[in-house]
Amino acid sequence: MTRKSLRWKGFAAATALLTFAAGCGSDIAKTEEKLSEPAIDQRIDEPPDGVVAPRPLDAYRVTEDDSSVIFQAMQKVLRECMKAKGFEFKAEELPKNQQNKSAWIDPDSLGLLSAAAANETGYHRPSSQRKQQTPTGQGEGSAQSEDYRTALDGVLKPPENGAQPTDRGCRGEADKRLKPGGEVAADADLVSRLRDKSYQATAIDSRVKAAFTAWAGCMGKKGFTYGNPAEAAAAAWPDPASAAEIDTAKADMLCKKENKVLGTWEAVISAYQKELIKQNDSGLQGLEEAVKTRVDQAKAILGGR
Repeated sequence: MTRKSLRWKGFAAATALLTFAAGCGSDIAKTEEKLSEPAIDQRIDEPPDGVVAPRPLDAYRVTEDDSSVIFQAMQKVLRECMKAKGFEFKAEELPKNQQNKSAWIDPDSLGLLSAAAANETGYHRPSSQRKQQTPTGQGEGSAQSEDYRTALDGVLKPPENGAQPTDRGCRGEADKRLKPGGEVAADADLVSRLRDKSYQATAIDSRVKAAFTAWAGCMGKKGFTYGNPAEAAAAAWPDPASAAEIDTAKADMLCKKENKVLGTWEAVISAYQKELIKQNDSGLQGLEEAVKTRVDQAKAILGGR
């Protein structure tokens, strides 16, 4: 079973404006060795059904409000720049945050996260989560002329010498306006890399592995043979969900609860993330400063709002 992520071509360039950092350096390079297992609270509580608990690194995400301000400022610059080049800019839309705070499944390690979903549709997405509108951008359609796309995006084909294109179009102009002071040292992927590192460390943590082993034993007693929760979720279940699938999913969630699988995972991943935050403090501070700088500049472009 796979999750299909939503994609929007017109937003690709815009999101690049939101994932940035100033003066971050490469702190994470110093922490590539295997992390020691951090201590966790001995009291482990299971999270509410289907809810993904907030994690320490979430504090370094760009907020929806800040993203909206930056995006609106970028749209204003693009509109003005395109007008100066003789084109009417076709406005784009900022997609709504598609991340569901009541998550349905983690296909990589934990599998199903919701007992309610298990009872309704097993490992298939519940009907309440199937209707998701994919945002459509008006500014990236195939009907646009080549001249329009060049004015907007510049010359996308890199020069033969491998250097960056000198003409980045109006998107490049928007990027400059939103980056006062010019280009600076950056590590735009720092948070995502730290998040991945915490995820990988959690998956092989002895306490998580023990919880998975206990889960597998519990499932075995109920007549289901799976090595780990993700394996059960990824089985070739037919659509619509059969009674056998729903029975398996219900047993899965009961065994998770009995053995505090989700609570253990959350306690362990949070502990790793706290350690990584300590080790990468200067880089993360750089991210925060860069976000503030860009938001301030975006507000100035929008007229001091």
